[in-house]
Amino acid sequence: MDYPKIKEYIYGNIGTLFWSSYLLIGGGMFVAYYAHIGYMPDFDLKSSVTVLSAAAITAIFTVLLLLLILIIPGAFWGNTWANNSRLKHLWENEDSGKELIGVAKWFAAPIAYFYGLLFIAFLNRLFVFPYIILGFAYLWLSLKAQNQITRKDLSKELSAFLFTTITSSFLAFLPVFLIFTLIFSPLIQQKVRH
Repeated sequence: MDYPKIKEYIYGNIGTLFWSSYLLIGGGMFVAYYAHIGYMPDFDLKSSVTVLSAAAITAIFTVLLLLLILIIPGAFWGNTWANNSRLKHLWENEDSGKELIGVAKWFAAPIAYFYGLLFIAFLNRLFVFPYIILGFAYLWLSLKAQNQITRKDLSKELSAFLFTTITSSFLAFLPVFLIFTLIFSPLIQQKVRH
């Protein structure tokens, strides 16, 4: 393959590639929808332009929603707690760059823990209390090793950590929840049946 020519083509046609990717994503969603309902309509020129426009708008909405799900929780975590914390040496290196393992431990794992808590509460509320105890025990053991911070500062860091984690979890979960609420809405299902 001639990588310089491919790179030159991509940079020369960035707008076309950008628009085509939206059409591809949206078109794929429409094809999946038509396959799901078991009906593929015949298109004339006017209706195909309308469907392509709707597919592009659907893809733009989907990409923006994914950006919200993936970026907003991390931006909130970084701007409210992680960049101002006295514990930031746990996820940053000497150059103030984020380390993957530290960010995974202090951002991704607590959000996954919170989702696990919701899942366990949904399945069986009997196991919620032991799950919470295990989570707080792990958090306490992780923070106990920080000798350079006073107990008062540590309690402030812990409360800021819990607030940021819960808020980031809701920010990541809210768009998904809204989509599933719309999909499984009884009103929409009644309209589809008729």
